[in-house]
Amino acid sequence: MNHGFWRNGDAPKKERTHDAVKCRGKSMTGEAVLIVEDEGLLTLHLTEMLEQSGYQVIEPANSGEMALESLEKCPKPDIILMDIGLAGSLDGIETARKIQQRFLVPVIFITAFSSESVLARMIGVTQNGVVVKPFVDNELLDLIRKAISHFRSQQVLLNIPE
Repeated sequence: MNHGFWRNGDAPKKERTHDAVKCRGKSMTGEAVLIVEDEGLLTLHLTEMLEQSGYQVIEPANSGEMALESLEKCPKPDIILMDIGLAGSLDGIETARKIQQRFLVPVIFITAFSSESVLARMIGVTQNGVVVKPFVDNELLDLIRKAISHFRSQQVLLNIPE
């Protein structure tokens, strides 16, 4: 009987991955959402709210670089929720710009920044919406539904495969 002790290095080897990106929520149904936010409590709140509403949440990213890596390695989300102030060298607006150049996926900005110059930069990147913190959960969920629906109808009109 072993009682949980391992001798001579006989402990089972854990699979180690060096990838910072993990995909989650694969068993869930519903639209997939990538959250790009560096505030842990807000990320947790968004994740719980979205999952309770039937969305599949891809492992959140806290930097623009991590978001881009996630898009390369995980299934493409149906929508991205993007903060402006992020960890790393890319802000949310520049990250969204890079995403739009490489992937067909709508982006909604969630931000505490509401100056006219920042709003103008955001609108120059996405027309899917901007939500200013603090936000009302139901309003964000409505905006997500509308943005996904609008994006899908545009794909149909333009005959773009998903």
